[in-house]
Amino acid sequence: AWNDFRNSFTGEVPAEDKELAALLAGAIRACSEELESGHWFEADAGDWMFQVEDHAPDNSVRQLLIGVCNKSAKGGALGKQVKQVEDRAGDPAASPITPVLVRSTEFPSNPSTVIARQIGEFIIHGGRRAVVEDSDWRTMLALPQFREQHHDDPLFAAWLKADRPLSSLKSLRLVLDLDHRKLSRSGATAVLPEVATPESTVDEGPINPPLSPESSPIDPTGLIRVGLTDDRASEPLMLDTEQLTCHAAFLGGTGSGKTTLALNVVEQLLLQGIPTILLDRKGDLCGYAVEETWTRPLSDPNLVARRERLRRQVDVAVYTPGNPTGRPLSIALAPPGLGRLGSFDRGQVAGFAASALAGMMNYGTKGNDATKQVILAKAVDLLAQLSPDASVSLKEVIDYIDEEDPGLVNAIGRLDTKQFKKLVQDLETLRLSKGEFLSSRGEALEAEALFGLGRHAVPGKTRLSIISTRFLGASQDVQFWVSQLLVELGRWTSRCPSPHLQAVVLFDEADLYLPAQRQPPTKGPMEHLLKRARSAGLGVLLATQSPGDFDYKCRDNIRAWFVGRVKEPTALAKMKPMLSDCRVDVESKLATQEAGQFHLLRDGDANPLRADFAVLDPKQCPEAEILNLARRTLDVGPTRPR
Repeated sequence: AWNDFRNSFTGEVPAEDKELAALLAGAIRACSEELESGHWFEADAGDWMFQVEDHAPDNSVRQLLIGVCNKSAKGGALGKQVKQVEDRAGDPAASPITPVLVRSTEFPSNPSTVIARQIGEFIIHGGRRAVVEDSDWRTMLALPQFREQHHDDPLFAAWLKADRPLSSLKSLRLVLDLDHRKLSRSGATAVLPEVATPESTVDEGPINPPLSPESSPIDPTGLIRVGLTDDRASEPLMLDTEQLTCHAAFLGGTGSGKTTLALNVVEQLLLQGIPTILLDRKGDLCGYAVEETWTRPLSDPNLVARRERLRRQVDVAVYTPGNPTGRPLSIALAPPGLGRLGSFDRGQVAGFAASALAGMMNYGTKGNDATKQVILAKAVDLLAQLSPDASVSLKEVIDYIDEEDPGLVNAIGRLDTKQFKKLVQDLETLRLSKGEFLSSRGEALEAEALFGLGRHAVPGKTRLSIISTRFLGASQDVQFWVSQLLVELGRWTSRCPSPHLQAVVLFDEADLYLPAQRQPPTKGPMEHLLKRARSAGLGVLLATQSPGDFDYKCRDNIRAWFVGRVKEPTALAKMKPMLSDCRVDVESKLATQEAGQFHLLRDGDANPLRADFAVLDPKQCPEAEILNLARRTLDVGPTRPR
């Protein structure tokens, strides 16, 4: 009934900050009915800025000061609102009041502007911010009318606590800091204490030690620090995590520090509860599962504190597709449920699968090779339709083509059916030579499992999945496997839409998957993922030490570019289309940058920075050690099907 009511609701969301504040105050009060902990809120808005009392079951009270700040950043109007909220809340060192900024559109994020720095300082000093999107405002507006119709229903109160139509909204969870709470054994709500201080020591322990009550599972600010501006001001350069739904690239030659910068971003995302997949070609990212990473001396107390939180909060899993003695991942030629997709999406996924197999068989793009690839794609498409919920195996495809099924003959039109027998021979050769590679042994390749979401979630933990491609063999085999991963991630974006960042995947050596001059089987699904991932809040991070081989035609789908030292003239020439968008001359500075020096290119701006370090010092792990680490993460982690 609620879903139908909300979908048909036609009420107008107020335009004035004062009216929005009144709506927000009412929603905050109503959240009290949805919490089973005995927690409740008092709020009464008479203007755009109002106070909230947060009452705990033990009669303790926390105070919030909320300001609805929708004025324009131009002319300093928004800055004045922020200043008014700060002044009324008082000195953060002495005042018990936590100030919160609320806005209906994104907060200004250009780090070179005064207002972005002002908001950054506001957050650093303990303030919070939240964006309330139109859909959230409409939910707050609709629920009181729905309540009038159903409050006498004996099931209404139970539904509020079960469905939590208000307190499950991300905006209200940020405003009220609900993700920083946990239920005590008595059912009361307890606020998690602050993280360990930099002087904390790190004890020896397993890769995934139990979650400590001293660690805070989510940092609600939504900002991460990438480094310091490389100018006279030398100020912190902050990045809004929501911008990563528009993806980021990390470019630079060997030794430029691009991997360290990317991992610095990843580590902070993990501490904000964002699960991450790392695709590791060389073996240097598997270090997160190495005990030495968590015990080696660190001179920076901030990194010591971060490492302590990561150690407590992150569930590390290492996978070794292609080698059953580690922790393999099994793949299907086409995933389960393909037959349920619409004709366009189904045909696209079938085409990606055919392209990947064609790459493994060294097919070209013309003549008979092109014909065989089309036949292969049609066979996958039709088999998926015949068994909509099942996966499609290589053996099924071989048998289907070998039978010269009338449905397949009809689907390929005037193409030469004589190619069937040659295609069957090539596929059978592939099956016999790559039997272990294409077997179903190991855990299934499933995005939810890799992200540790849904039934795979570990309470209080954030998943870090590291997939080592070292055991996949030749380049075409790696391309085949990664193309299947890209297809699975693409399907996940369709199943799990979200307007906010909810997961991240980092592709190291991304030029392998998105090259400038070639059309490997990964290129199509990667381009598809870059276009569609934003709708699911999936951030794609691409890192490469060969910027000259990377395809910059994708630049319209990548917002943030971190460019380190690039010396090669050919690489600089290929980067010109992207660099030409900058308002200042960046090209002349790239060759002389030191390790750790970058330019952040975004929306025509170019911000020089010195990148912060990451906890992990990337060093290549030997293959035997990677296999051992993979087995250990399976043994110490929660029970998962092999």
